[in-house]
Amino acid sequence: MALPNKSNLGIFVNGVLIPVVPNSVVYNNGYSEVTVKSASIGGGAATSVHSENVENKFSVLKFKVYPQDPILALFPAWKAAIAANTCSGVDRTGAPFTMIGASFVNNPDIPPTPDGEVEIEFRGDPNG
Repeated sequence: MALPNKSNLGIFVNGVLIPVVPNSVVYNNGYSEVTVKSASIGGGAATSVHSENVENKFSVLKFKVYPQDPILALFPAWKAAIAANTCSGVDRTGAPFTMIGASFVNNPDIPPTPDGEVEIEFRGDPNG
């Protein structure tokens, strides 16, 4: 049985379709990490203690673009919209995702050649 896999994901930032480098999209729903520790309960026995680390409970969207002027021209508006960008797309299974309250968090290096790649990272409200 063949298993379909999509590599042509569509990414939108504030409603604008962004042409991305194929296979460069990574998305995280914002599930927080869980720390598990052991606690002694006497008599040589132990039990596990689980705690959620909410410091990293935010969604992440990373992708790469080619350094084209129309795309680079969007960066200042994305940077200015702290906690106000909306990112959306479709994941590899075809399911849609949306991240609201997002900020353009990195300061990407822009290569001098048109065939270079620019890494973009948004972080926002968790969807998990």
